[in-house]
Formats: sequence, C-alpha cells, structure tokens
Amino acid sequence: AAGIAGYQVDSDGVGLAGYDVKFIVAGPGKQIRVEAIDGPSAGAATTIALLSVLENRRIREGYVITGTVQEDGSIGPVGGVFYKAKAAAENGARYFLVPKGQSRVTVYERVVQQIFPGFSYVSYRPRVVDLNEYFSSYGLTVIEVSTVEEAASLMLE
Repeated sequence: AAGIAGYQVDSDGVGLAGYDVKFIVAGPGKQIRVEAIDGPSAGAATTIALLSVLENRRIREGYVITGTVQEDGSIGPVGGVFYKAKAAAENGARYFLVPKGQSRVTVYERVVQQIFPGFSYVSYRPRVVDLNEYFSSYGLTVIEVSTVEEAASLMLE
C-alpha cells in the first residue's frame, strides 16, 4: 500500500521515502477482536485508506473494496469474492468494489442424493452468480475497478 500510495502521491510532491506505515484498524458498531488483517486481498483497502490520510480526503460512506494491488497500481483478482460481497451486504455496504472480471463468480451448491436409506451421495455443482443480481435485494451494487486511481475516484471525497 505504501509503495503504491507513494507512487500516487509523489506526483503531488508528497512522498513516503524513509517512512514505515502502520495501520490500526478500528470501526464503529460491534467490537470484534481481530488478531490480524493481512494478505493480498487487503491491499486495495489499505492503499485507499493510506491515500485518504495522505490526501486528507474522506472515504465515502457505504463503500467497501477488495483486491490485490500490483506495483503498477492495477488491482488484481482475489478469492472468496462471493463471501466478501455477502459480508459487505449484510453489514450495510451500498457499494462493493471488486477487481475487473470478478462481479460474476462461480459458487458451488451442495447437492445431496439419497442412494438408499441411511446412505447419501454429496456432490457440489458449480453455478455462475452475477453478484449485482444476487445482492440487489440488499441494496448492494458491485462495481469492477482496474486501478487504484479508478477506485480512489469512486471512494474518496
């Protein structure tokens, strides 16, 4: 995040050279003990958070993002997008930004066939889900983004 944010912000004359950036994550509402927030899926979120602080711009309410961040500022694919969208929707998010090409995902539905009494065969059938259609009843809109710059233009006031 610091590398991308430094790249983004250096063009405005503000840099991060020689600084370590540390995040303390706290939010309103339910208090949840979290041992770690890490992994590549948090790259886009931490980059947007850092840009918000460095540019003194607020993150628009109701926005959530997932995605890896590459050195060139592009936002790359992540796993578990359906479950992340579900968590966002259930917690009141209105917009969920995902990497380009990930607003349609494959989920696996459990299928149980009773072979004879007491014995069942369990399989999983793949199904492609359009996240906008699936979560529309929650009021969630899923938006594909390709770059940090594009995400920042949507998320930052």
